[in-house]
This record gives sequence, structure tokens and C-alpha cells, in this order.
Amino acid sequence: MLAWVLGGTAAVLVVITLANSLANINPARIAIVLRWAGLVALALLGAVLVVRRVPVLGFLAWSGALLIWRAMRRAAPAAPGGRTSSIDTEWVRMELDLDSGETKGVVLKGAFAGRRLESLSLPELRSLRDEARAHDPEAARLIEAYIARIHPDAAEEQDMPASPPAGMTRDEALAILGLEPDASPEEIRAAHRRLVQQMHPDKGGSDYLAGKINAARDVLLKDATA
Repeated sequence: MLAWVLGGTAAVLVVITLANSLANINPARIAIVLRWAGLVALALLGAVLVVRRVPVLGFLAWSGALLIWRAMRRAAPAAPGGRTSSIDTEWVRMELDLDSGETKGVVLKGAFAGRRLESLSLPELRSLRDEARAHDPEAARLIEAYIARIHPDAAEEQDMPASPPAGMTRDEALAILGLEPDASPEEIRAAHRRLVQQMHPDKGGSDYLAGKINAARDVLLKDATA
């Protein structure tokens, strides 16, 4: 009798401990663990059934494991820093990390060719902007937007039109929104919302960059619904 009481008490304690542990685990992590457990269980079950000469049920179990694996691959988040939005001009290439919001770039032409934008001081950025105005006005606008984002207290009023040039290509639009060629309308709208939030004026955005993002959305949605 005493053994039953002690065994029951131990079982209750184990259940309470497991419940407390699960309560402190992120639900997303629990879901991942359960998916892996289901995948492994179905794979092992399939192997057992094949060994026991029930191949049809074995292959069904393996098919279930494969479906779980594919669902996990689709749901897996992108690696940090892996998703970027990019805008290329003749003089500069600028990138926005969609996960961290960090803005980077490289100078392609001019006195600072080959330099990273993030390595340039504020006077150097202004010099690059002034140099680009005569040769690549779009690059000059991007540099001005970069100055406003990285040095918000030092940004100056732009004396050039804020609207982006017409004639954006599909490839350029995909690069700006950081999308693949087969992106669906829902993915296009989601990428547009994400970038608009990143480019909010409170975060150092600009009317010019917002115009580029809106133009990219319009180009891709037009193609997607054509």
C-alpha cells in the first residue's frame, strides 16, 4: 500500500514539474518540438512497417513525415540579415536589411568609388551627394535619404524633386521590395507594408524612398493581376 502511495506521489510531482516547464517554454518552440517529434515518429513507424512487410502503410507513414518536413521548411524564418531591399543607380548601390532595418551601400563612381557609404563621414557624404547631382540625380537623392536616416540632426532640405523617375522595370521593383519573381499579390502587399514601416519619417525615411517603394508595389501588382 505504501509503495502505491509513494509511486502516486512521485507521478504527481513529475506531472507538476513537466507542466511548470512547459508553461515557461515559448509556444512557438513547443510547436517546433512537436513537429520534429511527429516527423521522427512517422519515419520510424514507416521503417517498422516496411520491415514487418506492410510496405503500403510504411510508405504512407513516410509520406506523412515528408509532408511535415516540407511544412517546416516553408515555415522556417529567413536567416538574420538574409532579406534585403536594394536600389541600384549608376553611382551608388543601397541596401536595406529587412530584418534589422540597417541601411548599407557602396559607391560605384566618383571620387569615393569603392567606398562603403557607412565608412564615409558626414562631410564626405555631402561631397558625394554634391558630386552625384551633376551626373546621377537619382543617386544624389538616395544619398540625401541616407544622410537623413543616418544623421537625422544634420539632414538638409532637398532642392531636387522628391518623386522617383518613371519607367521602373520589374527586376528593379523586385529588388526594391526584396521579392522573388514568383511573388504573389499578398506577398507584394506584405513586403510593401514592411518597407513603408521601415521608411517611416520617424525612422529616417524620405518622400523619395517612399515613392520608390510605392512605385515598385504598383509595377508588381500590375503584372500580377494582368
